[in-house]
Amino acid sequence: MTGQHGDLPTDGDYGRYQPHVRTWPSLEAFLEAPVETWVAGVHVLLGGDDDHLDLFVGGRPWMVRAGKCLPVFFSGAVSTRGGAPGPFFSGKNLAREAGTPFLALSDPTLRLDPDLDLGWYTGAPGRRTQEKVTRLLDGVASRLGRELLLVGGSGGGFACLDQSARMREPVSALVWNPQTDLLDYSAPPVLQYLVSVTGTSADVAGGWTREQRSAVLTAGGVGHSVRRPLPQSSGRRRLLYLQNATDDHLAEHAEPYLRAAGWAEGLRGRWYDEGGGIALVAPMSEGHLPPPRDVLLTAFTELLDARTRTRTVADRLGRSGLPGLDPSGSRVRVLIAGSCVSRDTFAFLDPMEFALSEYVARQSLVSAFAGPSEPVIDSAVLPSRFQQRVLLADAAASLPEVVTQAADSVDLVLWDLVDERLGVHRHVDGGLTTDSVEIRSILGETVPDGVQRLPFGSPEHLSLFRESLEGWRELLERTGLLDRTVLLAPLWAMTTDEGEVVPESFGAGADEGNALTEPYIEAAVRVLGVPVLGRTGPDPHAGTTHQWGPAPFHYDDDTYLRLSDEVVAAVRKAHGSGAVSGRGVRVPSAAERAPRRGAPTVSLSRRGDRLAVVLTGGQAKAWSLQLYRGDERVAATSWQKDRLAELPLAGPGVYRVRAHLLTDSGERLPVASPTLRVS
Repeated sequence: MTGQHGDLPTDGDYGRYQPHVRTWPSLEAFLEAPVETWVAGVHVLLGGDDDHLDLFVGGRPWMVRAGKCLPVFFSGAVSTRGGAPGPFFSGKNLAREAGTPFLALSDPTLRLDPDLDLGWYTGAPGRRTQEKVTRLLDGVASRLGRELLLVGGSGGGFACLDQSARMREPVSALVWNPQTDLLDYSAPPVLQYLVSVTGTSADVAGGWTREQRSAVLTAGGVGHSVRRPLPQSSGRRRLLYLQNATDDHLAEHAEPYLRAAGWAEGLRGRWYDEGGGIALVAPMSEGHLPPPRDVLLTAFTELLDARTRTRTVADRLGRSGLPGLDPSGSRVRVLIAGSCVSRDTFAFLDPMEFALSEYVARQSLVSAFAGPSEPVIDSAVLPSRFQQRVLLADAAASLPEVVTQAADSVDLVLWDLVDERLGVHRHVDGGLTTDSVEIRSILGETVPDGVQRLPFGSPEHLSLFRESLEGWRELLERTGLLDRTVLLAPLWAMTTDEGEVVPESFGAGADEGNALTEPYIEAAVRVLGVPVLGRTGPDPHAGTTHQWGPAPFHYDDDTYLRLSDEVVAAVRKAHGSGAVSGRGVRVPSAAERAPRRGAPTVSLSRRGDRLAVVLTGGQAKAWSLQLYRGDERVAATSWQKDRLAELPLAGPGVYRVRAHLLTDSGERLPVASPTLRVS
């Protein structure tokens, strides 16, 4: 029913909203009416003792689609009031930009005093205004069958936190820089509020202690603080709490609320609660100013979808490059310094919780801290770009530089000793490089002239390893990563998950591997003092169907899950319980574990007085090759599509082929063959 001017409360100015103003005899009458009568405009919900609620309806709230939220806006301080009568509504522009129906509620407390510009939606003691607002919100959510999204900043943010905790119907909230106990706000606005709601003089209210102020409000049914755990009866599902890092509200309101409500502090200014809440503390704006419009609009639009997790919204904010928000989001950023043990364990960490920052593989500490040297083989003879890259990185002793450059974006260094197990090569000039599976696949058990192999476990190799630990510790201390480093060192597995004996690895079985590894672990603990994971619990088993084949350090799923659980525990110990939500561990799919197939390879074989060169794998549209005998190039071809080439022998010698593959994108990919000795 349409109200006339005479039907409207006299303490408000509704003229600017006419003719779109409706009065209702009570809150209950509004909630019981057909929702189609909740038309756009101002709805005045009358009550006893001249009490009423002013509600603005934007659009058609009953048209909100299933799975979407209906936003409800709460206002902060009306700094431009200047004694003008209400009602005052906010949020219309934000809702218009998002293209959604909405509700906006004017703060009924402001009607108590024309000089009051902030009232926190509490009303006066005895009027139970907060309870009436809750009845309205629960009633709207129930009638529409839609989740509400409460939106507000500062004093409006307090009301959102308060009402989302009181409501029983499903509700979410978006708040920024909220007060969490109104009595801890700036003294002049708080005094004006107390004078207005209690009817006392400024002299009397100004003389009350904080405890007396709290007692007066509490006795009158006014909740002045939201610093408490979320009640079990609350319907709140999601809460995104945005807090400027340079706002004094961080220390005076945000942190007391988060700690009192049982939130867990995570990484990079994030806090979490068990009910789906995330708080982001970042320098989004200066002081108490609202976050930039892009931040609010992005967060608001994302939260309108009731199916979107708060964490997803927070991560999208970061990835969008919005001011002050870390693009890496909340995931634990991991640098792996090691090989299959760390890499395969990482695959069992939840990708929603962990992100790979850097991966330094096939590089022993001995090599990494011995300085650059030359690789013992030509990188082009290796079939994959990854193998080529790590061979050259090892020769360049890249680990210290990688760690230094990545340190600011690393939360965990996951280190293992598998790259030490084949020892190192000492070159004629004294340089040291890592021996690896890739090098063994080319050279076998031989080494080039002038190169000496120093095996794992030998006194000389162990001595070099101990020396390298000093450099490793200095690097981790300098970059601030020492207390973020763990050593993953499970025993080598003696049996598979099917009870079979695990094959040896390059002549070493599990017993020998464990015995040789022990002094290395002892040295690492003595020099670095880092946690060692994987040394307790059941004996590990190798995985029969492991994607890289059976080996003493290729484990079954149960072993990786236990290792991953230990990693999660180490992260929580270093960064707080909120650093990883849930278990943080999962079993990767078969597709995720499948080794890459189809990498291009070049083979070289003798056919009588000619050499046959065959290209297999890859997606090259053309290729060319050069044939070398020793260091001398003896033949070459132009670009061709045929994957078979035949070249004449140039006499006895050691031959190899270096090819270039032309990809569809125009990239030239170098690939080389293993060597072929012709006598």
